[in-house]
Amino acid sequence: MAEEKKNKKEKGVLETIREVNQKERSERLHRESELVKKAAQKKEKQNEEYDKQLRQEKIELIKQRQGMSDGAELVGEQQAVRYTFGQRVGAFFYCNKAIIIVAAFFIFLAAFLIRDLISKDRPDVTLMILNNDFAFEQSYRNLASIIDEYITDVNENGETHSTMYYMPLSKELDPYTLQASSTKLFAIMQDGETMLVIGNSEVEEYLLPEQTLENLEELYPENEHIDGYGFYLADTKFAEEIGYEGKLPEDVYIGIRKVSKGARYREKMQKNYDHAKNALDKLIERYS
Repeated sequence: MAEEKKNKKEKGVLETIREVNQKERSERLHRESELVKKAAQKKEKQNEEYDKQLRQEKIELIKQRQGMSDGAELVGEQQAVRYTFGQRVGAFFYCNKAIIIVAAFFIFLAAFLIRDLISKDRPDVTLMILNNDFAFEQSYRNLASIIDEYITDVNENGETHSTMYYMPLSKELDPYTLQASSTKLFAIMQDGETMLVIGNSEVEEYLLPEQTLENLEELYPENEHIDGYGFYLADTKFAEEIGYEGKLPEDVYIGIRKVSKGARYREKMQKNYDHAKNALDKLIERYS
């Protein structure tokens, strides 16, 4: 009998717990259902308002097209949405970012080219030095100050200025240096800027002086330092004045390029030739 009462008591407790749990679960489900229902009603109301707004805008557009409205209603709706300055700026950059990036690139490129043009060295006379001679490489820059005495302001930038290009050509050079000098020589020979040249017998196969240089014997007859296309510098005070260490080789000469008759830059080349020729006249007079 006691055992039976005990079982009934335990059964009553378990039943009560299950009923409580069931009730709590039902209440929770009811609350969740109510939340879902309210959210659905809110969404439905929003959709109805949006649809109503679209219908109204459509009606106003139709009226406007038919001349029944001046669009004031739509303007009023649009004016109701106000954006901050930061939002407008952000929207502008977002909508036009591709155009802005392209424009910024071209602005940067233009600024770089303008800066490069302004800072670019603009000599009045240029001279290329082709003989492979370490002692000459150490002293040739002094030649610029001598040439500057005899040139005029060709490019009209308010100063007289000459430039030397040292680009040795010799089979004794390493292949990379020789290739670089050959490429630079080829590029220079394609324009009419650089007219004066210093070379020796070793560079003739690259320069082809019979085809590219002026015959100085015709321009300066009976000058003992001239042979063919070159004014030879060995027995002059040239080496001393530029600070050349040692004895200058016998085959070192200075010459001037011919004006290419069929070149597209012939007019520019002729102008540079005339100024370079004037400097060469003075150098020949100085060292003869």
